[in-house]
Amino acid sequence: MKSFITSMLPDALQDLLKWIPSQAWKAIDWKPLAAQAMVLSARAISNQAPPAYPPGVTAYDSKNKREEKANPLQMGNALLTVYFNQLKAEGPFFLDLRAERFAWDSLGQKLQWKPNGFWVNLNPSFRHGLGKLYQGFYRNNPDQLKRAAENLKLIAPDGTAQEFNELKDLLQKHFGVQNPGQPAAQQFSLSKFRESFHALFSHMLRYRRILPSDFAWLGVALLTLYSALEDFGCAYDVAPIYLSSELAS
Repeated sequence: MKSFITSMLPDALQDLLKWIPSQAWKAIDWKPLAAQAMVLSARAISNQAPPAYPPGVTAYDSKNKREEKANPLQMGNALLTVYFNQLKAEGPFFLDLRAERFAWDSLGQKLQWKPNGFWVNLNPSFRHGLGKLYQGFYRNNPDQLKRAAENLKLIAPDGTAQEFNELKDLLQKHFGVQNPGQPAAQQFSLSKFRESFHALFSHMLRYRRILPSDFAWLGVALLTLYSALEDFGCAYDVAPIYLSSELAS
């Protein structure tokens, strides 16, 4: 099943899959993904543009472009904003967030996405739950974080306090924040992505959790996001970026 699904992905992204730890393939319900992967492959081949774009990004227009090279910090901040905006918006969820897919609109001060058909429609309840997970984390609200984790099946409703505390510690390491109330700049790299995902999915397997299939698409989006931010080479204050996107919604 794994090889069939990954074979449907665009060639340009195949090399990045090596950064996904083996535990992820064991902790996710892959059965619903086969049909979605076939649709995604057809979209990618035809370069099918999405019907809508999240706030902060517009369609790339090669005939009427206002493109100039933005500095890496500016590009990374904008890309993180787009990622968080996707969690609140309805419609397509962009999976290919590599730096090469974007140009900077200097007049509109927005990213322009060069579409390649690599987008999916997430389950609305999953998308909502993921947004609540980020909100609970960055607003340092343990009760909300716990409810969101339960809704996403990261923990069981009758799980132990130890299981939740372990998950919370792993999320802090994944987000690069030791104390959500005292955020610090985070340096992104694919090696850190693999390390944190290895720890998270090992935790899931230890507690016998099987996650919804949409976590697979989230993993791909995060993989391409980390790839872009590593290319930019800057450290980013992610918490203020998230909170600003929340206030703008």
